[in-house]
Amino acid sequence: MPTACGRLSDPARLPVQLSVYTMSLTMMIFSFPVGFALMIYNILGGERLRVTALALALTAAGYGLYRSGVAELVLSLL
Repeated sequence: MPTACGRLSDPARLPVQLSVYTMSLTMMIFSFPVGFALMIYNILGGERLRVTALALALTAAGYGLYRSGVAELVLSLL
């Protein structure tokens, strides 16, 4: 099966590709602008699980800080 770059993909990479796109879709539900940019990055630049996982973790950490009230406290100190 050719990828977006025209390369033939290895059948063993299929679970990795599916997990990358599933994480990107989850990110789109969680934060649409970040998830959409991540999806485009994965489509055009090849599927990178590490980048997708880092983006998901950073967005979740930021959202958690925002919801806990820590973000307002930090911004009030600036």
